[in-house]
Amino acid sequence: MIIKKVAIGNNEDAFIEDRFRNTVNIIYSNDNNKGKTIVFQGIMYALGNSPIFPSQFNYKDYFFYL
Repeated sequence: MIIKKVAIGNNEDAFIEDRFRNTVNIIYSNDNNKGKTIVFQGIMYALGNSPIFPSQFNYKDYFFYL
């Protein structure tokens, strides 16, 4: 499977990650609270996994697509 783009959003907030390449991709940041975990959890959720988001993140208010 090749993921080319991840999008998470609603009518107030939106994030699109489209810098994936056909190689090994590493998502990192030197800081906390930048969205790395939500991106990975969003990918898993969009693929059909059970939601594993933090309790304070109301995932039902967002759309997820790959």
